[in-house]
Amino acid sequence: MPIRPENKKLYPKEWKLIRELILEACQNKCEFCGVRNHLWTTRQKNNHKNYCQIDQLEHMDKFANFLGDERTKPVKVILTIAHLDQDPTNNKRSNLKALCQLCHNRLDAPHRAKNRKANKIKDQEKAGQMTLGFRNE
Repeated sequence: MPIRPENKKLYPKEWKLIRELILEACQNKCEFCGVRNHLWTTRQKNNHKNYCQIDQLEHMDKFANFLGDERTKPVKVILTIAHLDQDPTNNKRSNLKALCQLCHNRLDAPHRAKNRKANKIKDQEKAGQMTLGFRNE
């Protein structure tokens, strides 16, 4: 996942070095599913657990004209470094994992859902305050 501009200040200045060391330590493979960095692959649902199945497409260099089911569309794997506790200031090695897009999104999904719910409540409260303000005028 790219670092959001508003969060850049939370990362240490040596973040690129930390990232490279982690990628080297995990041999450039996702630490959850094992897919290799920069590999073209397709992802499919496996059973009902929504686990990724890796179909390696070693020589796929473009997929713009690929026709097929969205679930089997080739994608290029780009490993990112995930903070397991969702805290970008906690850069202990035990808290950092090299993950592919799919695994990183799965890891972050509960945190994003929680944030969406909290933001929705805030928006509703804000809208309610605005409505109350109009009634008092």
